[in-house]
Amino acid sequence: MNTEFSVFKEDERLAVWRVLSDLFLDTELMDDNYEFIAITLADSSYSLKELEGILYYEVYPVCKHNLLSIAGEWAVFNDNWIMENIAPRKNKRPLFCFSPFHKRLFIREWIEVCERITIKRKEKKQHNK
Repeated sequence: MNTEFSVFKEDERLAVWRVLSDLFLDTELMDDNYEFIAITLADSSYSLKELEGILYYEVYPVCKHNLLSIAGEWAVFNDNWIMENIAPRKNKRPLFCFSPFHKRLFIREWIEVCERITIKRKEKKQHNK
């Protein structure tokens, strides 16, 4: 594999993990938060289905506890923490079912982000015509 491409993909994946982990911060997301998340994800090479897989199987299992904690992280998950905790889950799919209870904790935000990603990608496609 081309090393330069590999480094780019790892940087891109880190950016995706970083913004998806924002969905699990102990704070209400504002419009500018949604915009930043959507722009970052829309600019990535991942499809919505791939992004959802990254969210459900890599970010969610590690970050869900933050939403369930009385004193959860509210600022950001730093890159070192992400690399130590989320990166090892890359491309791993658990054998257990995804908890519908926990999904309720972030599904509204994820739907909002998906709608914005779709709009941004359509706008980009129109602009490139």
